[in-house]
Amino acid sequence: MKRHSYFFLFVLFSASFFVFRKWFTLPEIIGGDWPYYYEANLKNFFLVPTIWQPWLGNGLGNIQPLLGLHLFGSMVIVFFTQWLHIPWNIAYKVGWFGLFFILSFFSPIVLWYRVFPRVSLRWPYLLSGLFYSTNTYILMVTGGGQMGVAIAYGLAPLVLSSFIKMTRLSSDAVVNVKYQMSNVKCLLIAGLLFGMQLMIDPRIAYVTMVGVGLYAMVSWFHGFMVKRNRFLRIFFSSVIALCSAVILAGFLNAFWVLPMVVMRNNPLESLGSTYTSIESLKFFSFADFSHALTLLHPNWPENIFGKTYFLQPEFLIIPILAFASLLYIKSLKHEHQRIVLFFTLLSLLGIFLSKGSNAPFGQLYLWMFSHVPGFVMFRDPTKFYVLTAVGFSMLIPFVVSRFEKYNIPFTLVVVIFWFTTIRQAVTGQLGGTFAYHTTPVEYKQVQVFLESQKGFSRTFWVPRQSRFTYASLDHLATEAEPLFSATNPGQLKEILTLPSSQKLLSDIGVGYVMIPYDSLGELFLKDRIYDNTLRKEYEAVLDGTAWLTKINAADIPIYRAPKHKDLFSLSTGGVVTYRRISLVQYEVSFMISAPSQLYFSEAYHPGWVLVANGRRVTAHKSDTGLSLFSVPNPDTYYGKIIFEPQKYVHWGLVVSAVTLLGIICKIVLL
Repeated sequence: MKRHSYFFLFVLFSASFFVFRKWFTLPEIIGGDWPYYYEANLKNFFLVPTIWQPWLGNGLGNIQPLLGLHLFGSMVIVFFTQWLHIPWNIAYKVGWFGLFFILSFFSPIVLWYRVFPRVSLRWPYLLSGLFYSTNTYILMVTGGGQMGVAIAYGLAPLVLSSFIKMTRLSSDAVVNVKYQMSNVKCLLIAGLLFGMQLMIDPRIAYVTMVGVGLYAMVSWFHGFMVKRNRFLRIFFSSVIALCSAVILAGFLNAFWVLPMVVMRNNPLESLGSTYTSIESLKFFSFADFSHALTLLHPNWPENIFGKTYFLQPEFLIIPILAFASLLYIKSLKHEHQRIVLFFTLLSLLGIFLSKGSNAPFGQLYLWMFSHVPGFVMFRDPTKFYVLTAVGFSMLIPFVVSRFEKYNIPFTLVVVIFWFTTIRQAVTGQLGGTFAYHTTPVEYKQVQVFLESQKGFSRTFWVPRQSRFTYASLDHLATEAEPLFSATNPGQLKEILTLPSSQKLLSDIGVGYVMIPYDSLGELFLKDRIYDNTLRKEYEAVLDGTAWLTKINAADIPIYRAPKHKDLFSLSTGGVVTYRRISLVQYEVSFMISAPSQLYFSEAYHPGWVLVANGRRVTAHKSDTGLSLFSVPNPDTYYGKIIFEPQKYVHWGLVVSAVTLLGIICKIVLL
């Protein structure tokens, strides 16, 4: 790389950093889906992941479907905050947001080096990092706080680059044995990178493999046309290499894949038709063909869910620049022709899939959603913008590099144009994680109040909890809207008058009922606008509920509920002494003088078992949906309550660790 290339790299890196500057200059990042953790919450994260999470399932516990992403987040928390004692607001800026920025800027540059090695010294290729890291799609994703998606997005060009190199070497190894060792090393690296991406977000990993599959087909077609006498050997060699890398990635993720397979747990099925029906797919197909063609996120720039904006005409220049690469295809060498054709097809495929069920040929996407394995994950088709972003970030710099006589002026024009399209990001007008927010002092007061309350109790938030809600293992948070399916104050008022509702809240251990202080205007909305009247209506409902006692009338009204059950309780009365060993194991002791039932105030799952006095009792489902254990014989019991499927996580961790260690050792030795 020449000196002017280093200078240009510095300029573009600084320009990209300027777009994300608020992440690293604001005291805290608050917004979108990015979770807010109190310092006390950080102590509840461990390096060994647990498949059962008490915070899920509306605070009643459930299987963790994204155990890989959870492990990555736990690793960041444990390493930075528990081992190095670095403040959390610095830790996540480095381990999450900083990692995304570095990956998204440099990984497309690595991909360019892989596919255009003979034109890499023409410094406009560095534009790929700018385009890939700052397009409207990824700005809306990161602004929405979806950092798991963002990091997997940043890895996509690296994964594609590693598979391209592996595919090329597997073909060369058929002809020359000296490439076989290099191909093994590339296979291991490809499996490692893809395994990391699969761990963080399986959906983006799936999208990336669509791109890998397209490249493989283009390569096979080229091999069939040019090297027919060796085509079958090349074909089978590349297929074996691709499958081996994917299998390696699967072994690396055995800690969450194995439990899902053994338990036959499909996370999408538990979400219901809202996530898997054709109707939901049609609703979530926000991007039309014009948005997909221009790499314009349909929610740009306000990022309001469900609000689709009209096409902005300046974005039409983006696909014109990208597809102008086809004008040069005849003047290129055969190898580069194939690469330009591949990225053109990749971009077109991304454009077609990103629009979802919208015209043209929307019925084809509907058919794929119902019949193609894995496509049910994409009720939000905009995930396929990743393919278009990768394609355009290669094609546009390629076009710029062809203007040899006017390279610098044309590059400056393109950069200025690009920043014009994302001017809201440049001028700091984006919301979500890019906006300045602070933690309301009212929630810190609630934290102090709850920490002063001894014993176990849940908080019940009406209608929903805020992002700032404090919750601990002894004071988990539950929401009214999903628990009772009450979507307005009138429905909630009717439900709270029912004796069964009071019994349910008592059974799940609700000690306090609260209405959140909506400082960001996210909860009490009418036509997407904050309405304080709605909040007052909910407060009036709780004021009129006879069995609730109001103990605080400030910005977060607090009501005390009548006597509630502990985390463990007996149907015949009596005291249950318990100690939490982990999220999936408890020590319990109790005495009964008659047949009884031991209630466990978490959602029912058949994986929970009571092992006491040499007996093993499997959980049953109570009338309120909780776990209970039938204990027929009077006695004094000492034992444990264990979530048995956790053993599959431990087995999978052994497989994952051995695979990772083997890959690293093999890469070092080769």
